This record gives sequence, structure tokens and C-alpha cells, in this order.
Amino acid sequence: MQVYEISLKAKISLVHESSKLPFFSSRGTTPAKRPPGGGSRDRLNRLNSSTDAEQVSVYCRLRPPSDENELSCAEVEGDNVVVLVPPKNSRAYRGGRDAKRCTFTKAFGEEATQKEVFHDVGMPMVEHVVSTKGNALLFMYGVTGSGKTHTMEGRPDDAGLMARSFDVVFNSIGHRQVPEKRMIVPDGSNGFKVQCIAQAMVDRQQEMINNRHQPRRREPNLVDKVKLAGRLADESVVTKDVDHNAVYAVFMSYVEVYNERIFDLLETDIRDVNRTK
Repeated sequence: MQVYEISLKAKISLVHESSKLPFFSSRGTTPAKRPPGGGSRDRLNRLNSSTDAEQVSVYCRLRPPSDENELSCAEVEGDNVVVLVPPKNSRAYRGGRDAKRCTFTKAFGEEATQKEVFHDVGMPMVEHVVSTKGNALLFMYGVTGSGKTHTMEGRPDDAGLMARSFDVVFNSIGHRQVPEKRMIVPDGSNGFKVQCIAQAMVDRQQEMINNRHQPRRREPNLVDKVKLAGRLADESVVTKDVDHNAVYAVFMSYVEVYNERIFDLLETDIRDVNRTK
């Protein structure tokens, strides 16, 4: 029997003020090892020519104008090109600056749906992980208000990349999850270890004891519970190259990076809401 670990880094919000468009960057393979010796240019050339070089895809999604008076300065051309045109009332336009074309792996226009974005960006990465071909990383980049949160989280009736990824992971591994909690645990070194049934039971009992001594926890309000109860799940399933004889363990962390501070968004202790690392 083989045991696979799926580690879900649910969300890392990077806030930076140097871009007006939300960008996605996804990695579908484990990073290539740095070849020994040689200068930086030689190493770069060898990496680029190597079949083991890491594949990085960059996507761009245009946010619709927030109101009818907002001028649009970007449009999608073809399947993967974004054309930036200076607004007529801008200094760049009056100075005669030409339109600028930026090429991406794929570009999504203002009319793109959450499902379409997930199908092209998130689904291949989930397939890569569930089929145990390697690790995958997805992060977003853009200024405040560019649509990062909407694309990642979405709405209960139209989920974003994050919720849809969870749906497909659990749809795909189904009953092949590890049967008891704490039988597979992180080892603290980006890996995992398998424990015997007796040790797993001891850990679960200790966890129950610790929870009894925890201070008051924050509970979701009624509105949040209703939203979650009515959420429409993505029904997609990964079927290709899935090991049906394997047992899967899923670990999840949910953090936010803001102003060089890290917030644990799953922290239930009300005293630790603003605790940083």
C-alpha cells in the first residue's frame, strides 16, 4: 500500500503596489536541482536546456470596470495577449505613447467566468497533484482591488479557484482517505510519517484534552453558516492516472501575508487573531 500526502496551501495573499492587473503564476513540477559549478549564466543556460527544468505558467485576468465611468485601458487580443492602451485623458496618450502588448500563458477577458478560469488554471494543477506526479504551487499578484480575492474565493454560488480545488481533490480521492485521524502526521520537514493505530489513538485523546483547556473560540455567525450550507460545489473529478490502491492524507494551512506580517487565518483562539510570525 502506498501513502500519498496532499498539502493544501489554501491562500497566501501578496499585496504589492506595482501592478494593475491580477496575475497568476503556477508551477506544475518539483523545482529542478541547481547544477554544480560554472557561472550564473552557464547554470541558467543548462537549466533552460534541461528536460528537468521547472515549468512556470503565468496567467492574467482582466477585472471588469467597477462603474460605467471607469476607463478601460486593457483588452485581450487572441488567446494570450493583453494590449495596454493609454486612456485618452492620460499623459501617456497625449505624449503619443503606443499601445503595449504583453504575452502570457493565457489571458482571460472581463467576461471570463470562475469555472473557465479554474478549468484552465486550477484543474491541471489538481490533476498533477492527485495523480502524484509532483507538487504544485499557485499564487496571485496584483494591487488591492484588482480582483485577487474574488478569483481565489469567489461567492457561495460561484466559487473561486481555492474552493473548487478543494472540491476536486476530495471528489477524486473519495473513500481512499486515511481512515483515522492522526495516523499520518506532518514530520516538520515538509514531509509526513505514518503512525501505528495505538499512537494515533493516544494523539487523538491528547488533542481532545488540549481542546478542553482552550479559551473561548470564535464561532461562525448564522449568516456565514447559511452561506456555506448553500454553497455550490464543483463536481469535477480527476480520473486519469489516479492510484486506486493508495491511501491519501490531506493537510491544510490558511495564512495571509500582509505588510510583511503572517496571519494564521485558521487560528481559533480569539487572543491569537492578530498574532504574527
